[in-house]
Amino acid sequence: MIEARDLKKSFVMGGSTLNVLNGVNLSVKKGEFLCVMGPSGAGKSTLLHILGALDHPTSGAVTLAGRDVFTITERELPAFRNAHIGFVFQFHHLLTEFTALENVMMPLLVGRKSAAEAKKRAEAELERVGLAGRTLHKPGELSGGEQQRVAIARALVTSPDIVLADEPTGNLDTKTGSDVFDLMRRFNRESGTTFIMVTHNETLAARCDRLVRMVDGMMSLTRMSKSDTVG
Repeated sequence: MIEARDLKKSFVMGGSTLNVLNGVNLSVKKGEFLCVMGPSGAGKSTLLHILGALDHPTSGAVTLAGRDVFTITERELPAFRNAHIGFVFQFHHLLTEFTALENVMMPLLVGRKSAAEAKKRAEAELERVGLAGRTLHKPGELSGGEQQRVAIARALVTSPDIVLADEPTGNLDTKTGSDVFDLMRRFNRESGTTFIMVTHNETLAARCDRLVRMVDGMMSLTRMSKSDTVG
């Protein structure tokens, strides 16, 4: 599904070079739920941004859906990203002036779907995340867990090949965070959507299909997790 080959990323700061990724190699299968862990500054979020084509590596390659992502032109890249990749962040990044329904419709409208189709699909996705009765509420009228559910619906509404989740439960209490993870795990199983999740939560990491750890911009360990039983 997605493969990273020898990814390196450096930043020049104050005349010095900061190496954030130091040759990362990673292959993720279709339908896999992968967890990435590591200390702050290990390069986890940088890796996720590059896998999601939000940033370019200094060198290396990413292949997604059979395409070498960084050979796609800058003009075509936003449409490719919108069609194939969903994003869930620690902070939901919802548009505060729009309703939950309008926020979830946005990727479809950007992808040139009709307003009627976007509304129908967004309503269905919000129902899937348990927010059928909250579609016309704005983010400020929703709880933190509800806002993150809207963000998950927005990530999934285009039926992407892969969802990249950067600390999606990090801003939530333990119970709400577990509920949000359960929601993503259910969608992963039901739809076969690939998930890559960055987290510091060891309990949630143990419920993923596979765990990789990062240290100093490199993969240090890969192991299978004790994934919770499919009901």
